[in-house]
Amino acid sequence: CRTGDSSHGEPASVCSGLGHANCAGGSLPANPFGADFAAEGFQWTTALCQKDSDGDGQSNGDELGDPCCRWGAGDAPSPYMASFSATHPGMSTSLQTAYSRPSCDGSAALQPAKKAMKR
Repeated sequence: CRTGDSSHGEPASVCSGLGHANCAGGSLPANPFGADFAAEGFQWTTALCQKDSDGDGQSNGDELGDPCCRWGAGDAPSPYMASFSATHPGMSTSLQTAYSRPSCDGSAALQPAKKAMKR
């Protein structure tokens, strides 16, 4: 992993190879999250979001800041997601220790800004 840039809101450690065996990426075999991502056609789906790929007790969505599985490709992050310190959904040793899952009751803070449709 590389050192994060706090001036850009990054955490202390940043992993660029999220689905790979190491944080640099480009390596095979994939980690459990990478294998699940491939099985979903390399798409962020509700099923992938709700799954706990690394078996640490937190869903992939919980670990990546999308606990209600509302984000879609091209969407801007929700206010919650933008301020969230993500953990690695493919490494069971990377988890939120003081995590309290937010309610998915329709809060605007959890709703990403939807991308504009191309015509």
